[in-house]
Amino acid sequence: MQHASPSSHIARPDMIVQLQQLLIDLLCIELNTQQINEKHNFFDLGCKSLNLRILQMHLQRRLSHPIPTEIFYSYPTIEMLARHLSTLQTTAQKG
Repeated sequence: MQHASPSSHIARPDMIVQLQQLLIDLLCIELNTQQINEKHNFFDLGCKSLNLRILQMHLQRRLSHPIPTEIFYSYPTIEMLARHLSTLQTTAQKG
């Protein structure tokens, strides 16, 4: 079994921005609002479990990567989640 090197888990700033915008776009559609930025917390925005499940499905489809529901609780802001997802994408691309 090969372990990822620490450098493979480094978040790329360009990817973080792209993922933040993807999350913002998906949330604007799902929550029917335009007043969302990367600092917002999913739960403060009014996301319920169904909203998060829909967001999870869209992310899995767009990123071609499994996204556990718990991720929204571990990384509750758009910025935090985008940063985390960027490390997954970097690892997947190197794998």
